[in-house]
Amino acid sequence: MKEKGIISGKGIEIIKDSQDKRIRVSQKGVEIYHKEEPVKRETVEQLKTKLQIKAELTDVTPLTLSIETLGGICKPLIKRGTPIPVSESQFFSTTVDNQSSLEVHVLQGERLTTKDNETLVRFIIDGIPPAPRGISQIEVTFDIGAYGILRITAKDKISAQELSVSITSSHGLTGKEIEEMIREAEEHEREKQ
Repeated sequence: MKEKGIISGKGIEIIKDSQDKRIRVSQKGVEIYHKEEPVKRETVEQLKTKLQIKAELTDVTPLTLSIETLGGICKPLIKRGTPIPVSESQFFSTTVDNQSSLEVHVLQGERLTTKDNETLVRFIIDGIPPAPRGISQIEVTFDIGAYGILRITAKDKISAQELSVSITSSHGLTGKEIEEMIREAEEHEREKQ
């Protein structure tokens, strides 16, 4: 899996190989960054060192983290490749009148439907006050700390009823499984076009 990125908006193309964390910086990219030609080899090596240190210190989410919505559709909260630590919240509402509980189904993967992604956890928040559908608001927060622990919190806005679950980074998929899911998602996107 290779990713291209922009450093400080300066137009340098960086190719990061997630397997061995090597970074290649093109001579042309360094020339653009420094706005000078030609660039001394020492400058290229210094920039490579700075970028390598930065890349090794920045962890990112390997897959998109989503919540299941009506119809088995995944609503992404944290996209793949997002630097961590990170926290994202979104409000969801009930789908039937007088609904007193809500299942929170958290998934990881790049596909649109829940059946094509991997379940991380399911839990139920109870005690939602009776109301017409769409009135109750449940705030779901995904919070990934510096150590890679995912904390999922669901809180009813009206009753203040709250439930949290934590998932450690040892839970889930292997590197090979993650790469396979990304490859399958990319193939599926090409087929749709």
